[in-house]
Amino acid sequence: DLVGNFNQKRISGILKTPIVKDKLYLSASILHDARNGYYTNDYDNSTYDNQRQNIGMIQLKYLLGKNWSMQADAKSYLGLNDGAFPLNGDYTTAISTNPFHLTQNQVTMMHDKTNNASFIIQHKGEKANFSLQSSYQNNFRYYENTLDADFSAYEIIGIYNNYGKSFNNVNAVINELKFQSANKKDKKLEWSTGIYQFTNSSPTKQATVFGKDAGLFGVPDKNFSLISYNLGKNFGMAAYAHATYHLTDKLSIQTGIRLDEEQKKLNVKSEYEKKPYPPFTILSDTSGKTRYNALSPKVGINFEATEHQFLYFTFSRGFRAGGISNISSDPSQLPLSSYLPEFSNMFELGWKGTNKVKSLQYSFAAFYNHVSNIQTPFLILPDGITITKNAGILNSKGMEWEFKSKPFKGLTLQYNGGITNAKYQKFTSVINGMQMSLDNNKQIFTPSHNQFFSSTYEMKIKGLETWANFQYILTGKQFFDITNVIEQKTYGLMHAQVGMKFKKFNIYIWGRNLTDKKYLAYGYDFGAVHLGNPRTIGLGISCKIL
Repeated sequence: DLVGNFNQKRISGILKTPIVKDKLYLSASILHDARNGYYTNDYDNSTYDNQRQNIGMIQLKYLLGKNWSMQADAKSYLGLNDGAFPLNGDYTTAISTNPFHLTQNQVTMMHDKTNNASFIIQHKGEKANFSLQSSYQNNFRYYENTLDADFSAYEIIGIYNNYGKSFNNVNAVINELKFQSANKKDKKLEWSTGIYQFTNSSPTKQATVFGKDAGLFGVPDKNFSLISYNLGKNFGMAAYAHATYHLTDKLSIQTGIRLDEEQKKLNVKSEYEKKPYPPFTILSDTSGKTRYNALSPKVGINFEATEHQFLYFTFSRGFRAGGISNISSDPSQLPLSSYLPEFSNMFELGWKGTNKVKSLQYSFAAFYNHVSNIQTPFLILPDGITITKNAGILNSKGMEWEFKSKPFKGLTLQYNGGITNAKYQKFTSVINGMQMSLDNNKQIFTPSHNQFFSSTYEMKIKGLETWANFQYILTGKQFFDITNVIEQKTYGLMHAQVGMKFKKFNIYIWGRNLTDKKYLAYGYDFGAVHLGNPRTIGLGISCKIL
């Protein structure tokens, strides 16, 4: 299916077939994906971040009778990463000095196993449609041995969490019941309503391991571990309704409302362990719980100026539940500290349209979003866990646009773009033991602009279909830390693909990041960064057997 540099290999297969004619249908697919790491570990001159992934999916769909159907889906994923979290410890030299090289002496394999299962029953009636959906998800992620947390050739700090399936095993169950109006033309009122429920269980156990060289970080002890237990359980429900009423053939109004209720509970405990002696308790079993609710409205107005022109304005209030912070090995980070819900007020004005022959499609939108108690993640070292804090007030405004054109047969052009100005109106945080004001700082992981251009040309050569696609993605300046010190300036990436379609198979060559641009993909407050993927090229073949 695909081969490329860095020893990339991808093989996939899809099967679709009826089992019982006009009644029962089967769809199944498998995928194996593997590559060597982009990084070199100078500690032993080995490749780092070698990855393998296996995915299997199966679907059964049964048509019960007139307008009734049932569908069952199952998906399994296994990811293996030999050298997880390839980070350069110093953002100032990650690109300029020996990029894609690191030095780590504690290398381990990360196992990431995810299983999903869902069941849906649907009915399409003359006046209303009905659907009931239930799903289950399980994720089990752990490191075989100790993971390097000091990003050096010394044995200072590591992370270990291989304590069996009773821990680091997340389970979630989701149920939704939905009713909506039937799909009929020329009706005045369109509506939908439903209820949604979820439960989540996330028991974690993780040790911060201080090795023989812990003294280099000023730790007075060595060869010991601080073990943290965080046993979380969440429950939530929501009821929602939405309606669109057509006042005239051109003018309609929409309104909606959602009521959320969430409950969260967290049990924490910590231990000190120095082998071969048994661990002893530092913090005994302690629990905290909290609950949040919110009423979130939405209103809007739509106007069809012409058959091909559509204008709209919407206001919506958003809600993200609060929670409780985990325990870590850092005594300055108090466990069971609650953070507040996040609320947002979003305004959007937009215009969509096409020309008469529909060879040109376009849309424009302007937005303003005011967020209070904005939740911001912070990575806690050396544990490598993320806690959430309320950062204050954020204002975000910007514009988005999209064009898609087919100027002549065979050629398709697409151009999407947007600009965003997201600033903290009010933001204070404790940094290095001091309270600092970060008012007017930019929101992290938010580029100032994004632009995407794609050109695809299709033609026949001696009766064979061929295509060529070129893409250019421009990403604006962004910051990766709340102090706005670690930044990535504007950069562009070029991708391309050229292929030919035969009777039974397709063959194509592809390339991503063709200019081998070096850039920061993400970073952390403490200075470590991860580089974006280098140039990758390869050959792909797809074959239709039946």
